[in-house]
Amino acid sequence: VLMASARKTVATNASMANPYVLPAPREQARAGMFAGLEAPAPEMDSLLQAYDVTYLLIRRSEAERYPERGRWFPHLVHRNEGYLLYSRN
Repeated sequence: VLMASARKTVATNASMANPYVLPAPREQARAGMFAGLEAPAPEMDSLLQAYDVTYLLIRRSEAERYPERGRWFPHLVHRNEGYLLYSRN
């Protein structure tokens, strides 16, 4: 995944993360957000707000793993042969 400079991301590879920020809180938030896409999770809204998450990028092959996706990211913004991009707004 290529991102424009200065774009924030929650779910990223360690090699792309800021070396001056502890990874553990972001990794826990990432795990909580993906869990909230798989099953109802009361903390999902606060996690999305805390990290100001507005988009979700997933592989098309994984779309069915996230039945709660439509609740949090209802708008399909873009699709191609490999990925789906959804928006909260």
